[in-house]
Amino acid sequence: METSQSTAIPRSLLAPTTTVVAGAIWLVAALRTPTNTYHFAPIIVAAAWPFLARGEAARTTRQALTTATASTSVALGIAAFLWMTDRLRGPTLWESDAAAFETILFALLGGGAGLIAQLRHRRPG
Repeated sequence: METSQSTAIPRSLLAPTTTVVAGAIWLVAALRTPTNTYHFAPIIVAAAWPFLARGEAARTTRQALTTATASTSVALGIAAFLWMTDRLRGPTLWESDAAAFETILFALLGGGAGLIAQLRHRRPG
């Protein structure tokens, strides 16, 4: 009799992998078309890891801060690279030339939203 093991990807790997994959997609898209602005990409990249990890039973305040900071750092790192290579040339939602500012602001908003989601589902302590 053969025992079957679950081949499901654990959330501890799925959550950060989703942030990295979303970041890679955003990076490739921005490199291919620098005059387009992917307004919500930094929000998605920064929020993916904390949102996907929020249901874990062992989530503490410290772990929530760590995952939110890590995912926001990924988004800000991509934003910095795109800005330094002049790939943030598209318009903003408010029709100005501040695409780098919008990208940083949206990355911080995404990380903050992910942090709030995790803190609402944390274990006391």
